Amino acid sequence: MKMPPMYHLDDYESCLFSTDKFSIFCVVHAIIKPDNSSSVYNQVIEFSSDTKKHFAHDLLYIGHCLKKCEKDLEKLSEGEMEDLYVEPFPWRLNRKWYETRNVYENTSLYRKLYDRKLNQCSNLWLRQNYNLSLQSTIEFCSTNQEITNQKYDYWHYIFLAVTLCITVIITSATYFDAKLNKSKSLEHYKLNLNKKLTNLQQYLLCFSICMVHLWYVAADTQLFIFTLLLCVIMFKFWNYRKYIFGSVFFSSLVVHFVTHYLNGHDGIFLFSPEKRRSLVYDISEDTQQNYFAPYINTGNYLLGVCGAMLYFHCKNAKINLGNSKLFIVIWYLTIPLAHIVLAVSGYIFYNYYFDLPSIWVSLTAVFVQNIWGVFATILVLGFSSKFRSPAKNFCNWSIFTPLSRLTYGIYVSHLTIVRPLLGQQMTLPYLSFSSLYVQMIALAVLCHIVALILCLTIEFPLTAIAKKVLKKQEQVKEYMKMPPMYHTDDYESCLFSTDELNIFCVVHAIIKPDNSSSVYNQVIEFSSDTKKHFAHDLLYIGHCLNKCEKDLEKLSEEEREDLYDEPFPWRLDRKCMGHLWYVAADTQLFIFTLFLCMIMFKFWKYRKQIFCATFIMSLVVHFTAHYVYGHDGIFLFTPEKRRSVVYDIDKALQQDYFPPYINTGNYLLGVLGAMLYFHSKKSKFNLGNSNLFIVIWYLTPSIGQIFLGITGFIFYKYYFDLPSIWVSLTAVFVQNIWGLFGIILVLGFSAKFKSKNFCNWPVFSPLSRLTYGIYLCHLSIVRPLLGQQKTLPYVSFSSLLVEMLALTVLCHIVALILCLLLEFPLTAIAKRVLRKNQDPLIELKIVKNHTDNNLNHITSHDQGDTLLPCKRNTDI
Repeated sequence: MKMPPMYHLDDYESCLFSTDKFSIFCVVHAIIKPDNSSSVYNQVIEFSSDTKKHFAHDLLYIGHCLKKCEKDLEKLSEGEMEDLYVEPFPWRLNRKWYETRNVYENTSLYRKLYDRKLNQCSNLWLRQNYNLSLQSTIEFCSTNQEITNQKYDYWHYIFLAVTLCITVIITSATYFDAKLNKSKSLEHYKLNLNKKLTNLQQYLLCFSICMVHLWYVAADTQLFIFTLLLCVIMFKFWNYRKYIFGSVFFSSLVVHFVTHYLNGHDGIFLFSPEKRRSLVYDISEDTQQNYFAPYINTGNYLLGVCGAMLYFHCKNAKINLGNSKLFIVIWYLTIPLAHIVLAVSGYIFYNYYFDLPSIWVSLTAVFVQNIWGVFATILVLGFSSKFRSPAKNFCNWSIFTPLSRLTYGIYVSHLTIVRPLLGQQMTLPYLSFSSLYVQMIALAVLCHIVALILCLTIEFPLTAIAKKVLKKQEQVKEYMKMPPMYHTDDYESCLFSTDELNIFCVVHAIIKPDNSSSVYNQVIEFSSDTKKHFAHDLLYIGHCLNKCEKDLEKLSEEEREDLYDEPFPWRLDRKCMGHLWYVAADTQLFIFTLFLCMIMFKFWKYRKQIFCATFIMSLVVHFTAHYVYGHDGIFLFTPEKRRSVVYDIDKALQQDYFPPYINTGNYLLGVLGAMLYFHSKKSKFNLGNSNLFIVIWYLTPSIGQIFLGITGFIFYKYYFDLPSIWVSLTAVFVQNIWGLFGIILVLGFSAKFKSKNFCNWPVFSPLSRLTYGIYLCHLSIVRPLLGQQKTLPYVSFSSLLVEMLALTVLCHIVALILCLLLEFPLTAIAKRVLRKNQDPLIELKIVKNHTDNNLNHITSHDQGDTLLPCKRNTDI
């Protein structure tokens, strides 16, 4: 409590928001001037000397309200104010980045205007309370008003000009080179290969020194190339591979030890509070030499290669390490041992100081650094071996599969994200459990997002190409407790390992009920949650016919007869239905609505009553059918429905999704929306003038998303007693609310007000012409897309995403073909026919100002022109 606080701030809100006049609040970083005669300063230095655990307490952050500062200085004489100012001096830690840091907007301007004044205010506070002096520099300032200080000097224009020139030169050179060497060989590139490699090495050297935040890429690239060359040499001299690998690994440990000893570092890399505070602006020598250098990580990289070689050796030799009790014990002890090594080494080197350089400290550093590679090798070999373990079951959780694909992207990008995440925040650096926890979560989320983008744009496309080239095949997972849903023999060895005729068949099999079996009861119990799980008593089994016949030959005739089961009805009764229900339903609804419109136009005075009665009747029919059938509040697209939709349609689909009467309400709401649109157009009523409508229009997408999320969560999560009146009412409401949302959106897009620029983007015009074709054909495309593939059905996020994208693209292509072959030609023919059958009266456009008292004028609402009905010239 006797030392000056590291952070001393005036009231931020009262400074900026208590007045409408211009006010400014600035944060300065200040360094206390050395004064060995002061007991307070000596205490500060003594406390800060423990750099492993404590901040540098002679570096302060002080927040000043400029008005308060000026009022305090007004009470002093001019001589006293001058005496308060302290000139810059070198800091004891020999760092200059605090003085030159300029990462916030208008910092240079603020320093020029207020740096001296705030230095005086800071010294006034420090001298009055602690009898010490300091130097200060403005870190950032906040104001209650905007300050525009965008002055572009010649450096800005030079940068833009150089960038433009580089772009033009590269584009022109690429075009010229492609045109010049289109028919030539690549010999002219190979002539100066050595020279080009030398230039590349020089570039990489500069890159690794200057680009601090991309050291992961540089280090990983160097280690990858080094290890690749090592593997080439080992495969070239296969008989001496063990000696080559052992000598290289031992040499890497020696290099690590020698460099660590010469640089005089601690036994572990110490991430002290001051390093955390300065990481995004300054990289210490300790970090560069003991953390960034590739040779520090060579041992672990080679241990990773060793683990991969051991894995392939065990796989090829069919060695199951799970049969070794000693290995299982070591595998279980690996994580506790890793925590013990981490805790003991951290405790020793964070709590005690040793005379450096030291041989035993350097040996400890080499051991601690490389023991993690040994632990990782043991864990990987354990996970690849066959023995049961709760830890393995948890780590084999499917959620880790997509996350594991992002690990390398996270490894490459996480340090680059630290700077914008932590270095650009206008906050005071402070270390606590909560702050570290928040920063850790934010960094993890951002790293996963960036890694996902890298995966989608780089890793996944390249992986797909590599799989196509190398012809790698995915292995089917087996479910441990229940019979696997998909069990297949080896497809390639069945068909392509012999020239004789062979057949490979996939059958779908239904497990025969057996309530005395615990396995069957578990299958039924697991499958009963139909909203989330597949029916696990429906199996897909792939048989190689030759292998099947060989297995049956080992059995007697009675045993073979006993294996056959007669067909029996499955517990899930299903019937087949066509895939073109959209055309049938749409045709019926179109005819029904056409008759309704004819009746309304026939009895125009009663059109509202007719429409309302029909709409209410459609809701009643929907409610009655839903209640009688006893369905859920929303249509649930369960995993089993996804698996069977291309072959079999269950009753829920037939009764709650396919029938036209389910969609009659929305169809009528669409008709209502069209009538409202033409009414507003005819009466020249602009809904964009209504603020209430604009607010509702903006809220409609958000309300739709919230509504979808809430209803989905309720009915996918919970089971209700059915049939239920409130569930059926909810179903009718949920089904038809989307028609209401559609009316609001369509009327909003047709109204005249701003903020619709994106939706009016020209690219959507041709796409909108394809919507009806997509609506008609998309379910028909599902069958050839998903049902004709000789693969096992499996539902996951990635599979659904891939299928959705493929279905979208194919539907657009088919809809485009339908438009070009059917819609556009038929539309042109219809226009031609209708023109021939028009009334002999034609409409001639004349200028709006032209008037004729003897003629009846019709005003065009689109262009303000006047339309004059005339007869043919022969009749005139």
